[in-house]
Amino acid sequence: MAELPLITLTPGRKTFRLVECTRTDERNAAQVCNCLEKVANTRVWVGNRTPGRGEEIAVNSQEIANKGHDIGILHLARAVKQPQNIVRYGSGPALIKTGVNVAIRGWGAETKDGDSPSPSLKVCSLKVVTSAEDLMDLTGLNGFTGYGDSGAGVWDGSVVQGIVSYGDQTSGTVAVPTSLVADWILSVTGFLGIPS
Repeated sequence: MAELPLITLTPGRKTFRLVECTRTDERNAAQVCNCLEKVANTRVWVGNRTPGRGEEIAVNSQEIANKGHDIGILHLARAVKQPQNIVRYGSGPALIKTGVNVAIRGWGAETKDGDSPSPSLKVCSLKVVTSAEDLMDLTGLNGFTGYGDSGAGVWDGSVVQGIVSYGDQTSGTVAVPTSLVADWILSVTGFLGIPS
């Protein structure tokens, strides 16, 4: 997986309703459902830390996880040209432990009430407060998640163990563990996660 800026297009301009997706392989990317848009209007950019720069790839279709889990898969119209950026996701069965420090990399707003994306990729450190089968609660150590960070990977070392659903400086961050939907990700992408 690798973070990709996901930008919804409107006729004649790019709206920076920028969120993130986390690439699972050369042709697929994970995203939270609360940020999914019309497929025809959605693009990802690969290979640059500035939103809207790099290799532009259209999204061909999307699938939403069953059972109401806040995660979906974007199927890209073509393979990306930088497969070296792919990092595997954690497939469980073990959950990430409470107290572990994790990293979020994203383009979310840099202020509490901000609604504009960061001009470049940022990293924040969070601590796992709750780790359950269906969610992770994270709190800020150095930085915070903001508007636009939904869809970012929750990095534990070099493995993505979750996908940010929502969060802010005040209430913390909630993420969907990849172990919860690992079998589903495998079924729709053909790519196996890393067991724990």
